[in-house]
Amino acid sequence: MMRRLLAAGAVIAAMMSISAVARADFATGNTLYDKCVAPEGSAELLYCAVYVSAISDAARGGVSHDGVAGPGVWGFKECSPETATARQLVDIVKRYLVTHPENRHFGASVVVAAALAEAFPCK
Repeated sequence: MMRRLLAAGAVIAAMMSISAVARADFATGNTLYDKCVAPEGSAELLYCAVYVSAISDAARGGVSHDGVAGPGVWGFKECSPETATARQLVDIVKRYLVTHPENRHFGASVVVAAALAEAFPCK
């Protein structure tokens, strides 16, 4: 009986962690800021770089060769050059989070999309 309870508890805990990760706006700008200013080589900084890169890809939304943006993210579109690095994108988002602390309570995806749209406006 005890084994079944432990197994059920483990399954529930795993499901809760998966559902938390799957939610796109689970993190706020505050959470993202903490991860983006983490030490070089840390898992937190890697999370930041991957998150920012993913939002950048979505915000580009299939930018065509003539520079016309696709649907964007939360109404924000960005047209970063294909040569932009993940590190550059992270630096832009960090700068935005530092200069706009009043926006850190918003969902992380909104903050990233706004920062990148400001830095790389589309035609």
